[in-house]
Amino acid sequence: TGYRLMRNVLFLMRVSFICNVCLLVSWLSKYFPLLPAGVISSTVIVLGIFLSFILNISINIVLLILLFQYKPVISLFPRWLIIINFLFLIVQLILLLR
Repeated sequence: TGYRLMRNVLFLMRVSFICNVCLLVSWLSKYFPLLPAGVISSTVIVLGIFLSFILNISINIVLLILLFQYKPVISLFPRWLIIINFLFLIVQLILLLR
């Protein structure tokens, strides 16, 4: 069951990264018209603004719990994915508190 848990966490980390990219695209679309109005634009906005906050905070909390349980998080998950998700978390907290 430990392998399945880590595989699910990795999957959610990847989904969180995709939502964070959608956040970046939706934030940039305020200043530059990147996407035409329509279904794709509204999906990107929903994934970026709403789902990315919830999912990214949840994933980072799970990673902190795994770190406190002395699990080898750095060797189990890609470092770049951990770093990018954490940096997006900082940006999201700044946007949320602003």
